This record gives sequence, structure tokens and C-alpha cells, in this order.
Amino acid sequence: MATTSFVDGDTIIVASWLNDVDALVYDIFNGLSTTTKGDVLASDGLTYLPLAIGTNDHVLTADSSEATGVKWAAASAGLSNVVEDTSPQLGGTLDPNGKTIGRDKGSDMASGSPTVPTDGDYFDVTGTTTISAFVVDANRHFFLQFDGALQLTHNSTDLDLPSEANITTAAGDVAEFFSTASNDVQCVNYTRADGKALVSHHSSSSFGKVLQVVLGSTTTAVDLDSDTLTDTNLTASITCAATSSKVLVLISQSVDHNGRSIGQLAIQRTISGGATTKIFDAINFGDADNVRAYHSTYVLDSPSTTTALTYKTQMARHDQSGTINVQRADGSDSGKSTIVLLEIGA
Repeated sequence: MATTSFVDGDTIIVASWLNDVDALVYDIFNGLSTTTKGDVLASDGLTYLPLAIGTNDHVLTADSSEATGVKWAAASAGLSNVVEDTSPQLGGTLDPNGKTIGRDKGSDMASGSPTVPTDGDYFDVTGTTTISAFVVDANRHFFLQFDGALQLTHNSTDLDLPSEANITTAAGDVAEFFSTASNDVQCVNYTRADGKALVSHHSSSSFGKVLQVVLGSTTTAVDLDSDTLTDTNLTASITCAATSSKVLVLISQSVDHNGRSIGQLAIQRTISGGATTKIFDAINFGDADNVRAYHSTYVLDSPSTTTALTYKTQMARHDQSGTINVQRADGSDSGKSTIVLLEIGA
């Protein structure tokens, strides 16, 4: 390209100068030109090459395999929804913007040592097998509704329960849990279906108060003429709120003694699914002919369990002849016997 010098007094011809500029541009781009909208020029390091416009919504992308190091390509789709991100994290406090964050009802979970499903956060627990631990990831917040009676076994690490004691569930009970670490679960709330408190709300100064009362009675007659202890049909059941509770058993048994028969009265306690224990046994009830009386007694029992308990009375003819008639109606007397169970807080 020719070079033009100017000195004072020379006349500049604009058209000629612009031609020089055009020539410079022509030399730079090796005579390349484009008239298509969107086309661009890209360098291969030595010269400039035309790059035709790409497809709508495509973007210019670096690609070392291309001569010019760039190409048109579809934009990265990224995440179309949060489901595709298996480990999302927040950079700050989540603002729900006046909306709610929904929860899901998941699949049923079998009792025993269940694995907490990942398809929800509210589950029905089926079966009656004791639960002493869960298989669950850390930082899970979940709810369980129990379909029947089973025992939740307290453990300060694996399964930390309110009141630091075992819980016997009932159908419809709901519990709320949080896993502080893998397989380490804290029960933060427990609601009984019948609305009763899990543990009586009393201060340390009120220990020893009555937590619940159960009444049982019968008028079904039983006649005894042997020395074998026989059920009298008088029975009642109770489930203590804590293993430290005691049960006060009050008995009033309607008995007729005939032929100077001497009676033997016993109280049996049975733990549901467990052992039966005689907690009271006394003789010398009677020893008079044709005597009608209410034999009353009481026992303070320490069952040390939150499993259901059943108490019942048994009687036998211990000595002499004759018959012992239990709950025999006579005139205006229905022969009714009663049993009262009182749970006493420790």
C-alpha cells in the first residue's frame, strides 16, 4: 500500500485518503468480506476467516479442535429442576416467599429395626416387633404413625426417648423424630391417640401422686369346693407410663362361707407376653358357717415395666368342708366384687 506524507500547505483530498483506509482494511482481512447478518470473522492465529451465523439460541463456544478455536453450539441446558441435583445446598436462609414447603406420605415401614424410607417424611409403622434402633441417614426429620402396640426401647444414643424410658405404642399414636447422626435418633415429640400425656406433668415435689386409676368389677358367681386356686372372674388391666411407677391394688371380694369353710385368697399379676407372678396370698378367710362377707385387701406392687399388666384374684377352699360361693347374689345384694388399680408416680 502507498504511503502519503503531508506538509504545511498541502491540500488533502478526502476521497483519496479514504481509499487508503479501505486498502488498509482490505490488507488486514485478506480481502475477506461478509454481508450475511450475524456472520463473524475469527482468527486462526495467522489470518482471519469467516464464521457463518449459527442456529437460533446457539452461542459462540470455545473449541480448540476448530481452526479458529471457536464454534457455534447449543447452550448448556443446566438444571431444569432441583430433582436433577442430588445434593443441593443453600447459600443462605431459604425464603419461602409466603408459600409452603410440602411434605410427602411415604411407604409403610415394618417394625423391628426398620430402615427409614427416602420416599417421604411421614410413614405408617406396621407390625408389633420391638424397635430399638433405626437405619437412617443424618439430619433426617420424619414422623411415624403406629398401626398397633409395640415397644420403643430407650437408648441415650440410638433411640433417645422422652422421659428417658421405654414407650409402649398404641394404634394411632404419632411420634416425631430427628436423626442427629447416622442411625442416632432423637424423639422430639410423642402424641398418644387417646390424648393422654406420655408422662404426667408434675414437679419434683409432687412425686407419689396418682397418675391413673382403673376400675374392674364382676357379679359372675363362682362356687369353690377344692384347695386348687381358681379364677374368680375379678380382673383389671393397666399400662404404666414409666418403669419407676408402682401399682396400688385394692380388692373387695364378695364371699359366702358355708360349712365353716376357710378361704384362701390370692392376687396374680401377668405381664403381657411375659410371666405371671403371685403378689398376694392369704388364708383364714372365714371359719364360720353361713357367713357372708366382703374380704378386702390391698397390695403395693412394683412391676418395673411399661408393658400392659393384668391383675386378677383367685380363691380356694383351704380347710374344712363346705363350699365357698364367690359373687353369689342374695336378695338385694348383687354379690358384686371390685378391683381398683392406681398407678403411683415414683
